[in-house]
Amino acid sequence: MNKMMRNRVIGMICVLAVALSAVSFNVEAVTEEENTVLALTLEEAQQLAIENSYAISSIERKISNTKDLLGDQKDFQDVVESTLSASSIQMTMMGLAYMPLPNVTANQYVNALLIKKGYGVKGTEVQIAVLENTLLQTMEALKIGAASSYYNVLLAEKTVELNQLSYENAQEHLRMAQVKYDLGTVTKLEVLRAELSVNSAKTDLNNAQDQLEIKKLEFNNTIGIDFDSQIAFVTEIELTEKAPIDLDASILEALTNRPEPKNKKMEMELKEIEKSAVTAFYTPGLKQYKFIMEEIEEAQHNYDQSFKDIEMDVRNKYLEMVKSDRALVNMEETIALSKEALRITDLFYQYDMATLQEVTDAEVSLMKAQIGQYQMMIGNCIARMIFENAIGVGMPQY
Repeated sequence: MNKMMRNRVIGMICVLAVALSAVSFNVEAVTEEENTVLALTLEEAQQLAIENSYAISSIERKISNTKDLLGDQKDFQDVVESTLSASSIQMTMMGLAYMPLPNVTANQYVNALLIKKGYGVKGTEVQIAVLENTLLQTMEALKIGAASSYYNVLLAEKTVELNQLSYENAQEHLRMAQVKYDLGTVTKLEVLRAELSVNSAKTDLNNAQDQLEIKKLEFNNTIGIDFDSQIAFVTEIELTEKAPIDLDASILEALTNRPEPKNKKMEMELKEIEKSAVTAFYTPGLKQYKFIMEEIEEAQHNYDQSFKDIEMDVRNKYLEMVKSDRALVNMEETIALSKEALRITDLFYQYDMATLQEVTDAEVSLMKAQIGQYQMMIGNCIARMIFENAIGVGMPQY
């Protein structure tokens, strides 16, 4: 009897042990899942920004809806081509979705001419083309935004790294000052200055760490992932030798690639259809005739101006890139001078010709220059991306 009871107890203990181990395994699995770090390259981050963008999905829906509308426009035009009856037009407009007609006239005969001449179909095709161009531009804008946010995190990480080094140097200087004070070779003031430097370095480090967390949150929000997501930023900033840029060739390339002139030309063609209908019904002395002629002139101006705007944009982005290149070269010289100043100050300190505070100041100066250099490297990468965008599809015009 006792033996049977003992076996039951042993069996219950085994079951309990298995259950506890299962619970422990599940907890560890959940914890491991929560602590998963996602390694992201810059290109992957840009793709996530596009996939998670509401603007992209919204434009895609508009393109799909407008393409559906195109069929109705063609049906509408077929009906109108078979009759110019105002009542037939009105009934058809009630039964089908149609391209809104211009406000230049409420005359049903002119409206019928507009539709018959293909105003509705052409207008819908223009909308589709503009939306498709806007989609491409929005994708490029999202890529630039994601890159900028990605680089800002890298800058924040570099700032933490350099401030950590500065804090460790300040602590070492404080230790050296305390030793010298104990030996009687420096005054208490030297120790107090070293303590102030440690406190200042610690404050800078804490601020840099806080800024890093902020930039990580901003990045997660930019590419549309959860704020709690842990990301490893694996793309490094690299500056390579760039081939010289031919500005004139870049402008010609932009004039070929950019969609703005094509959009303006299509809008002008749509206005020409409107003009042919209005001038067929109204005489030159009437306001409707004068109004459409003014609109034709404005459409022509907008088309011509689009080429100038593109050239201006490319020249502007080119000069911004040149300015960034020049600043980066100047910063490299500043880094070299700061390193030499630190080397000499440290040498003077070893021969009691400089104070510990002067060494600390030289180290801080070098650290700030290094942070500035890294920031300019990021600025240079962004400036090049924006220039390449300017000679590509350009930015969206909402």
